Amino acid sequence: MLIRKSFYLLCVLLLGCGLSCKKSESNANFATPGISLADVPEQPPPSSQIQPVSSAKVKVAPPAPIIIDGQFEDWNAVPDFDCKVKEDSHPSHDTQEIKIAHDDQNLYVFFRFKLGIGEKIEKEFAATGRASSGAIGYLKLTSGADQFNLWLPTGFTQKADKTAGTVAKPQGVVSVTVGKFNPSTKQFEKILEKEFPEHPDFIAFEGPMLEFKLPLDVLGLDPKVPMTCEHTEM
Repeated sequence: MLIRKSFYLLCVLLLGCGLSCKKSESNANFATPGISLADVPEQPPPSSQIQPVSSAKVKVAPPAPIIIDGQFEDWNAVPDFDCKVKEDSHPSHDTQEIKIAHDDQNLYVFFRFKLGIGEKIEKEFAATGRASSGAIGYLKLTSGADQFNLWLPTGFTQKADKTAGTVAKPQGVVSVTVGKFNPSTKQFEKILEKEFPEHPDFIAFEGPMLEFKLPLDVLGLDPKVPMTCEHTEM
């Protein structure tokens, strides 16, 4: 009986020694001279846990602190709006981006084109000599039961210098005329019209970019409601 207990104790001691030796050997293989475990950088999470920044277009105008001043940096954080772009038989602009945002008082709209607006106006005026030099197009917005048609003509205005009796150099003009659909008459009725440069705090453009604002109390819409958008280039 004593011999059996001694043999059992000897086996336990040998087994414990084997495990301890393996553990020490494993730690020795893992460690690197001069580098502690605290120095080992954490591994990044699996790619399935990394959420990329979404590039999806939005259907609801997000809130944004936009100022209509011809400086467009405040649009950088606003995502593109989900807007269908169509071309008529003679498209004059290649629309690259359309963005829509809002604050408590206004709805803001931004366009970026492939061709500069002023460049287009000057070329067409030089070629045709006409004061009306085409248009950017129609922007149609639908919010719930409300439908809006935004007409965006471009051209030149010539202001006479009465003192000298001459006509000043033509100045580029872009305007926005807003019509709201009246279900009773089944027609779009004009509710707003603004022009640059006469109203630079409402509409401004520089190069291929255009921005303008529309007062929410004039539109009578809730900017938090999803909108459908369709732009027809002229």
